[in-house]
Amino acid sequence: LDDAVMKCLEKDPKDRFHSAHELGEALRDIRFDDPWTTEKARDWWMLHLPEFGEPSTPPEAANPLTQ
Repeated sequence: LDDAVMKCLEKDPKDRFHSAHELGEALRDIRFDDPWTTEKARDWWMLHLPEFGEPSTPPEAANPLTQ
């Protein structure tokens, strides 16, 4: 991920990604030791939404477009 971010920040445009598609491919190729999952996201939202005064419901549950 660091390499992709640093490539986006290159001073010379020729050294940056040439398209959003190219950046997307680089991001999709990244492998994480502990990947983020829907379950982890749900757990995070259940833990953190109350501090914002919101009901403990993950955002995707409230959005009919994600169901």
